[in-house]
Amino acid sequence: MRKKMYKAVLFGALITCCATAQTSSAAVGVDSTDLRELIESTQIMATLSDLSIIGERLPGTAGYDSAADYIENTLLSYGYSVTQQPFTFQFWEELADPVLEKTAPTVVSYTPYETDGFATMEYSGSGNVVEQTVIKAEVFGCNPADFDSADFNGSIALIERGECTFFQKAANAEAAGAVAVIVYNDEARQEAFLGTLGGEGITVPVVGAAYSAGLELQEGGTLASIYVDATVTSVETYNIIAETQSGRDDRVVVVGAHLDGVAGTTAMNDNGSGSATILEIAKQMSALGVEPVNKVRFAFWSAEESGLIGSTYYVDHLTERGIKDIALNLNFDMLASPNYVRFVYDGDGSATELAGPNGSANIEAVFADYFDSQQIPFEETAFDGRSDYGPFIEAGIPAGGLFTGADEIKTVEQAAIYDGVAGEMLDANYHTPADNYAQLNEEVLDVMADAAAHTVLTFAMTKSSVNGTAKGSPVAKEKLTYKGPKAQR
Repeated sequence: MRKKMYKAVLFGALITCCATAQTSSAAVGVDSTDLRELIESTQIMATLSDLSIIGERLPGTAGYDSAADYIENTLLSYGYSVTQQPFTFQFWEELADPVLEKTAPTVVSYTPYETDGFATMEYSGSGNVVEQTVIKAEVFGCNPADFDSADFNGSIALIERGECTFFQKAANAEAAGAVAVIVYNDEARQEAFLGTLGGEGITVPVVGAAYSAGLELQEGGTLASIYVDATVTSVETYNIIAETQSGRDDRVVVVGAHLDGVAGTTAMNDNGSGSATILEIAKQMSALGVEPVNKVRFAFWSAEESGLIGSTYYVDHLTERGIKDIALNLNFDMLASPNYVRFVYDGDGSATELAGPNGSANIEAVFADYFDSQQIPFEETAFDGRSDYGPFIEAGIPAGGLFTGADEIKTVEQAAIYDGVAGEMLDANYHTPADNYAQLNEEVLDVMADAAAHTVLTFAMTKSSVNGTAKGSPVAKEKLTYKGPKAQR
């Protein structure tokens, strides 16, 4: 009975307003007008409506299989060669509602999966901890020295969010003898959050709590009880891989979006929007009779929400030759955020210091040139490892893509440029049941779909090489050590 709410994250995307165009050495002179005229938001919305009717798309479930069949049959009808790439992964789920209760000196019961309550972190251990002392870590808990075993042994560790991954905090606390871990949100974001530990390894219960709960639990003499009942099972699922019949197979353009979603939601923006968009691009390229210079491979990844599992499996099972044969990866994850910002991944690291592998700057430049040509403002966002481009970057494959925002807070400056509401999340429905069809922003989806179509066609038709030879900047390599889904810290 896995319940989900939004995954808020303190990752501080570094951006620059209204980035200027860059000079690209790739695909000069490609005219995408005919393709963009065929890419209509109404058709993408129709696909999203169909996916919405299917419902949840958890890997290994009938919902995911139905959505995958829908995608596969559509692509086959448009002449693509389609295969399934099966894999097995460890899926974490809760078997009962969790409990977090302050029992002394006052009694407060916190409601699970409510914004003023708490949520179990994905891959939390199970346990029933009854009326144990709550000890607050003085700093963020990112180092073992932050936990004195004399204090934390047998206690519940209370840790403020920020600075490092949840896994680091929990592992350090558990090593000091803590029997449970509560990570409470920061003052800026306030609300309870559903985080992830990124994988197995922590055996004690770990939850994410609201800022207000964190303050209450700091009261002197606080005792608390925590209960988590969860399990990890092996789940079989598969990626859908479709490719053009023609084009050079030694310079493949991989166009990806994850098809799976979290439980309790139809996952329309995250990431029905990306999946429906690349499906429409594939359909209309075929309808136009495009014969690409380079083979285009459309990938619909599974198990992204459990740790980029599908895309990682795909890259890990490429041969050395197969890696070299991929010219680049284009990633489209969340393109219809209600309170959007138009983001382009910062391939050259000029705004965020997180440059992608060699060639990524060319990808960014194509997006930038397009937006500039249409006089459409955009901003750069960092390669932070939160989506399926991560495994490609790790393998030294150039990457780029588009994003309209998740749990980032919209600034006053951004609201002045894009309208919307400053001080609110770019997608307040992120990882909640409210991520439904009615909440999609069709206006920004239409703009981003055109930009995506232009860039896919550009690299499909270019005769210039964009192959990477390095794994990005040292900073990027350091930052991409985590391969989990979106709420990592």
